[in-house]
Amino acid sequence: MANNNNSKGWLMVIIIVFLAIIAILLFNISLEASNFLRFLKNAIYAVLQQ
Repeated sequence: MANNNNSKGWLMVIIIVFLAIIAILLFNISLEASNFLRFLKNAIYAVLQQ
């Protein structure tokens, strides 16, 4: 039980750090990121339409 709680704590830390890095990257290259996300969304829609 203690090991499980500890691993969950580490997982939360890793997820928070990962999200923080993504947020910083998106903030730094917001224009390119939004263009990429729009392209990705369009690509996913195109695949689903087939």
